Amino acid sequence: MKTYPSKNIGFSLLEILISLVIMSVGMVGLAGLKIVAIKGENESHFRHEASLLMMELADRIRANSAGVDAGSYEAHGSISVTTAPSVLCDEGSCSASQLATFDMYSVAKKISVAVPGSSVSITCPSNDCSTISAIEEDNSDPANPIAAAPERKKIHTVLITWKVKKQKEEAGAMGSDVDEQSHVRSIQMDVDP
Repeated sequence: MKTYPSKNIGFSLLEILISLVIMSVGMVGLAGLKIVAIKGENESHFRHEASLLMMELADRIRANSAGVDAGSYEAHGSISVTTAPSVLCDEGSCSASQLATFDMYSVAKKISVAVPGSSVSITCPSNDCSTISAIEEDNSDPANPIAAAPERKKIHTVLITWKVKKQKEEAGAMGSDVDEQSHVRSIQMDVDP
């Protein structure tokens, strides 16, 4: 039997160790990428839920024109979900004002469950829901009553905000205050009842 020189002994073991180190670094990078992807997915999910519920509130505002005319949707600040309205309008009939209160409460409650740490507010331009001209006034054609009298509308701005925790590196540099350890995200829509 012929024996071969053994000058390459241990070479394949060294290759395996180097490849394990390279794969370990790659796996750590993939784990970090997965964490960033999950965080982005959560933020996207919260934005999606907030926009769906914002559209639900807009539809409820549009459906209750008597409540809009009475000024019942003008919350001027955050809508409270701590106390339920006195009349639950899903169980029976109620006035336009009671329906507006129920609408705001039920949507704000849904948002607080779907998007943790969120708040909902309804405001109006210049903090009053006065009428805003929707089309240019044009009195040149007296035969066309729409041109002679512009349509008037009340614009309501619905704003949903929520807090998203900062990365550990960002939060450590900012200090120990909870408000400084989170980013505020928001979505806003103007509702034209």
